[in-house]
Amino acid sequence: MAVSDNPVLGKYMCPCCNESSEVLQARRGAGRFLYRRGCGCKTDQRSGAKVQTLWWNNTEWFDGEPDVKPPNVLDSLGSESELITEKEPEREPVIEPETTEKSEGKGGLLWLAGGILTVVALVIRGR
Repeated sequence: MAVSDNPVLGKYMCPCCNESSEVLQARRGAGRFLYRRGCGCKTDQRSGAKVQTLWWNNTEWFDGEPDVKPPNVLDSLGSESELITEKEPEREPVIEPETTEKSEGKGGLLWLAGGILTVVALVIRGR
């Protein structure tokens, strides 16, 4: 995993986990997008206009706003509620084990007992 040498430009209070996260800006590429790291939600590199505008307008900058503004930061705020409500980053789905008779052990135990009885019956009959 590559280590980022991008300087921390400010801090942003994450609405998902209520922890402070560091705001950085990519130095390579055409976008120069903002990204966040350091809170319970892990690194967030979404580059959509709404989330970039949200971060740009709500980050507590350490030394003033960065020199380069991400290209898709909206100048005129559309619906404020669209920008304030931030979606939680997608997480890997949690796969729950199926609850069937076999997972509880009852069905498998019956099959095992039946198999053992069959083998015993064949051995006795073969004598």
